Amino acid sequence: MAYEDKSFENVESLTYRKNEEIIENIDARPIENLGMIRGAYDIFDENSIKDKIVYYETSRGCCYNCSYCLSSVTKSVRFFPYEKVISDLEKLVSFGAKQIKFVDRTFNYDKKRTIDLIKYLCTLDNGSINFHFEITAHIMQDDLLDALKNVRQGLFQFEIGVQSTNKQTIKAVNRIDNFDELSKKVRKIKSFGNIHQHLDLIAGLPYENLDSFKHSFNDVMALEPDNLQLGFLKMLKGSPINSVVGQFAIKYRNYAPYEVISTQFLSYKDIFLLKDVESVLEEYYNSMTFNYSMKFILSKIDNDYFSFFERFCNFKKGNDYNKNLSRDDRFYLLFDYARSFLSDKNIYFFKELLRFDYLLMGRNRVIPEFLKNDTCKLNSQTKKDIIADIDFSKKFDINSEIKNINSAINIELFDIDIEKFDKENISEKKESYVVFNYSGAKNFRNIVNFYVY
Repeated sequence: MAYEDKSFENVESLTYRKNEEIIENIDARPIENLGMIRGAYDIFDENSIKDKIVYYETSRGCCYNCSYCLSSVTKSVRFFPYEKVISDLEKLVSFGAKQIKFVDRTFNYDKKRTIDLIKYLCTLDNGSINFHFEITAHIMQDDLLDALKNVRQGLFQFEIGVQSTNKQTIKAVNRIDNFDELSKKVRKIKSFGNIHQHLDLIAGLPYENLDSFKHSFNDVMALEPDNLQLGFLKMLKGSPINSVVGQFAIKYRNYAPYEVISTQFLSYKDIFLLKDVESVLEEYYNSMTFNYSMKFILSKIDNDYFSFFERFCNFKKGNDYNKNLSRDDRFYLLFDYARSFLSDKNIYFFKELLRFDYLLMGRNRVIPEFLKNDTCKLNSQTKKDIIADIDFSKKFDINSEIKNINSAINIELFDIDIEKFDKENISEKKESYVVFNYSGAKNFRNIVNFYVY
């Protein structure tokens, strides 16, 4: 049968052209029984999964109606059969998946199902697997938090959408949120010290001008997330927010990902500034390369985090730093910026912590000159004495079969109390011998294992 003779009128959700006319058929109803759908990973084998990041869904749809999200078009949440989910997850972990990222829009929507899955995932822990979820923090119950308290460091990773702390903005995009309650839950989870938390903001939403966005940014940074994603509004085709493009003078790119370039509230210049801040934020905060030095320097800026990153952008441009910096140059740039406003005492502590961060990245046989501390040199005999005094199998689980312990570890002397800063965030001068273990994998904070002797 010729193409022209085929009938498309009864094909639901199809849009097609007939002669010069564009015809849109009625939308198909969402599949209610997800058990009818063949599993996405039924045809995969171990070679396809090993050491890979795997995306997996246990549900479809969303219980919320955020106007910038396509999931708001679907008004209900549907679940895949629980038995099928646990069977798939067991197989994916046994195949050696590196990370399983759940794409459920709100993983913790169903309280009982969530707790059951969390407990089951703990039984699949092989010491290296990581599970990533998108959760709504303000609805997390105490019994769910209790189930997370003692899980292995790095087993779970949470992505939590804040988007804005401007109440008028939240209302305008039909979002249901409670930032005060969210903050309590985020701080509670952080106190466990075992779960990576990734908090999101969206620039370009209605009623959020630059001053308002700075306020939202500072509110979220005050929670000390492991990662703050500064995203930009995407005007996705079919999302409800498209209906207010004219009302809020929203301009956006007419090609994917349809990102906003200006609004009634944010000028193009404002967006450009936020792009610069995002770049520095990614490099120096989200990269988890400068964990201790950033923790110290951010404690010295009176909670105005946005201004810190904005000034950093200006400093980088004003001092002719190139975009493509080497690893050592990135460390020097942060040091150069820090000494432009920190006191001599604080810059001394900062420099020691920057050296600590440098050594936590991995074995570096040559430390840059600007990071060296000539008063903290270790002689070979002291190193030998420390090595002889430590039971490495207990401290680091170093395999006793390693022939050359010197290739697996490094010992450095610092002029500050590393342990006190690590555990109590207190800066004090005190000699600290730190033993770095380079034989194993980095932990969920992207640092090697260390021990303060």
